Amino acid sequence: MRIILFLISISLFSCKQEKIYKIQEKSDFKSDVTLSFGSCNNQNIKNNLFKEILKNKPTAFVWGGDIIYSDTKNPQVLKENYELFKKDS
Repeated sequence: MRIILFLISISLFSCKQEKIYKIQEKSDFKSDVTLSFGSCNNQNIKNNLFKEILKNKPTAFVWGGDIIYSDTKNPQVLKENYELFKKDS
């Protein structure tokens, strides 16, 4: 008898209400501002992200990292690396 009561009490206490989460997939809210963020660009690798960023028509673009990777003190090499970046953007 104790075992039956024990099993019944376990089954009653282990019952939980299922949590239901609603996810709103699309909002009717229209923003006046669209921000885009970018960082860490390697000028030696083709970058296709700028075309995708422009599709969102950003109001502003915040660059939070290296525009180019150029560990040099030579101004000519630095200029060449920036030129590579400009060709790709």
